[in-house]
Amino acid sequence: MTGRERVRATLLFDRPDRVPRDLWSLPYVNLFQQDELDRLKAKYPMDISSSQPSPDWDEKVVQATATAGSYIDD
Repeated sequence: MTGRERVRATLLFDRPDRVPRDLWSLPYVNLFQQDELDRLKAKYPMDISSSQPSPDWDEKVVQATATAGSYIDD
């Protein structure tokens, strides 16, 4: 299964071959432990490449979500 197929099967409760993987590393890891991170990703490839904000979000909304606090959906 490809990562996309695995995520889709998971969302549809269609018995993927394994749980989809994603790894969000902190900037510290990228700066000081890049080799270890690269080895980890080589051994356990990610199924979710990146997340993107909704297409209708403007820069003001994106900046607001980068601020600590509470959020309530519309």
